[in-house]
Amino acid sequence: MADDLEVLFPDREITVDGEILTIKPFTAREWPKVIGVFQKLQPLLAAGDGQTVDILVVFAAGADDLYTALGIAAHKPLEWFDSVQMDDAIKLFSLVLEINQTFFVERIAPMLPDLLARFGLQPAKTADGVEPSPSLSATATDGATSKTTPSTKSASSKEKAAA
Repeated sequence: MADDLEVLFPDREITVDGEILTIKPFTAREWPKVIGVFQKLQPLLAAGDGQTVDILVVFAAGADDLYTALGIAAHKPLEWFDSVQMDDAIKLFSLVLEINQTFFVERIAPMLPDLLARFGLQPAKTADGVEPSPSLSATATDGATSKTTPSTKSASSKEKAAA
């Protein structure tokens, strides 16, 4: 139930540099400003393969772009981070990722297959070249079935089609 409430009410408070901030999922107008930053950092965040990620390397790679994205989330200017301690910055970064990942996974991602299918589109390959999920591919939406996919046609209609 707590997870359901976090999806419905994802706003969370965090104390950074002695100030209580309310962090919310990025808005539609904020996403374009921050998505490039997170795309650049994604390989570093995924590089751990389930192991600990070197967060200092992530911050070094992100530099001012990362702090700009955190500033958007915290509604603070870039200069505000000049006095923020690293542990507070890491906590803020973690919370921003958590809130927006949950929001994206729970509210946005479920809408994508239908939206893509409606326009006859396929999702792009991932950064590491992995093919998209079959559930999002054109063959999953064009009505074609494989040998292992159960068909909704009756046996008699299959036989008629074969004849």
